[in-house]
Amino acid sequence: MRTYPIPIAPDTNPVPNYSGLSVVRYGGFLWHQMETPVGLTPGVKLSKRGESCSHSILFLFAWGDSSIEMAKINGSVVQIGLMEYINSAILGGIYHKHCLVLLGQ
Repeated sequence: MRTYPIPIAPDTNPVPNYSGLSVVRYGGFLWHQMETPVGLTPGVKLSKRGESCSHSILFLFAWGDSSIEMAKINGSVVQIGLMEYINSAILGGIYHKHCLVLLGQ
């Protein structure tokens, strides 16, 4: 495991290793995007796609709904087969976007 000079608290973010000092960990100060797929239910057809997103600016202003329920509604997904988190940041977090993508039937 790699160590860092700045202490990093335990990660409770649903996207492993993304919270905290992700720019230090992964680089990409100007533009950063990380996609993390999470398998949920084997054998489910991936015929429908639902997406929900939340946004923030300067860590002060936030809007949107990136919940599982909103993604299910947006894509008419009843049974989830695959879930994917997509996190994007510009200028180290001046603008941040967190999306949840569901694939299922």
